Amino acid sequence: MNDKKVNDMEQARSALLNFANEGLKALDTVKPFENDPSLVAACRKTLQFYQQTASKDIPKLTDFYVKSEEFDKLKKSFEGKSGSSRTQADVDTYNKAVNDINAAVKGFNQTNQKINTARAQAVNEWNDAEKRFADEHMPHYK
Repeated sequence: MNDKKVNDMEQARSALLNFANEGLKALDTVKPFENDPSLVAACRKTLQFYQQTASKDIPKLTDFYVKSEEFDKLKKSFEGKSGSSRTQADVDTYNKAVNDINAAVKGFNQTNQKINTARAQAVNEWNDAEKRFADEHMPHYK
């Protein structure tokens, strides 16, 4: 994403979605250790986060990069014209594009914040479940 390579982002998104879907399907066959389903449940919740991110959130982020690239082209074209050769239509088109990109930046930031918060929560819940599971099932010697 830092390199703004939309094709690479799409490939990574597709792979993430496939792995999340495969993982969720595989979890249906996992038997809980000593009737403790906590790790299976935590893993399912984490994979559902990745599934949601790949299917709904990342497309919003990649859409922003496409819009940003289109805006940059329009801006370059607009700024390439001298002030006296710009028509009112040019100005109106540019102003609309500025408003659109500002709205896209706001949406990008909101989506990114949502993903970051949900990721932190998923990781923390997984780590907590793993710790509780190990505390419960690890043999203790005196």
